[in-house]
Amino acid sequence: MAFSSATVSVGGVTRQSEYQRVMDNTVYNRDTHLSRSRATRATAQSMANGVFTKVIFNTEVFDNLGEYDNTTGVFTAIYTGYYQVNASAMSANIAWAAGQIWQCALFLNGTEYSNGYFNEITASNTTLLHSTLSDIIYLTAGQSIDIRVYQDQGAPVNIHNSADYNFFAIHRLS
Repeated sequence: MAFSSATVSVGGVTRQSEYQRVMDNTVYNRDTHLSRSRATRATAQSMANGVFTKVIFNTEVFDNLGEYDNTTGVFTAIYTGYYQVNASAMSANIAWAAGQIWQCALFLNGTEYSNGYFNEITASNTTLLHSTLSDIIYLTAGQSIDIRVYQDQGAPVNIHNSADYNFFAIHRLS
């Protein structure tokens, strides 16, 4: 089915929109039904040693359906569908020993779903470690996802204080 254009009001803003009349004659509006959410973190947050710790991306850049909670770090789907998820997390600049790691992961309803880039130190060094993740996940309405970091430096490690490297972005594809 083809999408048509019309002038609609979404969130108090009037603009051109694409919509589609589906088989039961209801109107599906791309602007209001496709999730688009992005949040960042530009302040330190402590990541516990030896366990996955949820990252609270506390600054919402956009969240058109109000699905992301920037106080808990959890995205809860309103609609069932396939979602593109991208995330990035960077450690503070600290001393790491050979074999220690920093890794982000996607959790679905509190259970590990997929893992991002596994950054392992090969020789002792003072540096920033970075992990990224990109995945497509099928969510049913009401399911929740979040991003967590695992590190084994031996003590809690802060996230680097830069929104450029610490973000969580979600877009419903269909």
